[in-house]
Amino acid sequence: MLKVKPVLRVTAFHSGWNTRFRTNFLFSGESHDFWELLYVIDGKIGISKNEKVYELEAGDVIFYRPMEFHSTWTLDGTAPRIVIISFSLEGNGFSALGDGIYKVRKIERSLIMSAVDLYRSSTQTADPVSIQLAANHTEELLLRLITSQTPSQTYHISPSAKNYRQIISFLDSHLKDNLSTEDIARECCFSVSNVKKIFKKYSGIGIMQYYNEQRMILATSYIKQDFKISEIAEQFNFSSQNYFTEVFKRHMKMTPMQYKKSLEK
Repeated sequence: MLKVKPVLRVTAFHSGWNTRFRTNFLFSGESHDFWELLYVIDGKIGISKNEKVYELEAGDVIFYRPMEFHSTWTLDGTAPRIVIISFSLEGNGFSALGDGIYKVRKIERSLIMSAVDLYRSSTQTADPVSIQLAANHTEELLLRLITSQTPSQTYHISPSAKNYRQIISFLDSHLKDNLSTEDIARECCFSVSNVKKIFKKYSGIGIMQYYNEQRMILATSYIKQDFKISEIAEQFNFSSQNYFTEVFKRHMKMTPMQYKKSLEK
């Protein structure tokens, strides 16, 4: 007898949709605490994923890990049709999902389209069988990709994409420093206007919005470790605990103490 030990399991769906982007579409960057799959049916899109910039075409799939910042835009005047499925995972298998672009074959395309259709129908009917099938198809898709492919690590390498990677890498290594736009521009050897333009092009949001959001995401890890709020404010170089609380609430939609209490539920 062989006992089945699940390698990975989809525990929840957060969204699922099949849509067509208009030409010149830009989706402002975000990060969230669940996984997301993006599949290109036709057309061409660009994405930023943390500091990396990719170009995807028909048949390409890419995954965003929890809390991985990402943005999407259309390329070459196309109006791409795409599928996005957002889900939560548990198990050790997801560690094998590579950080790059997977190529979808016929059977994998079928699994993606079936999963999103079943998810959409289940939101209308609350049918537990449909949602279970959607989870099963998503799990099979992930297992097939993990065991059959090594994702392409081909990044977009234009000068501006290279500059964006430089800026992101600098920001992510200085999250406790409480930098201004002027500080960032100077340290990255750009003018203030240029650093804002480069960042907006690939992220869809302002550079300080990204920087402060990532700072507050990092701050949550200190709250989870039971640091005092005053200690966290000091470590992140805020002038006062009240100012830290104000910035935290602006980006996390709750105060640090409310976040701490939410962990106890």
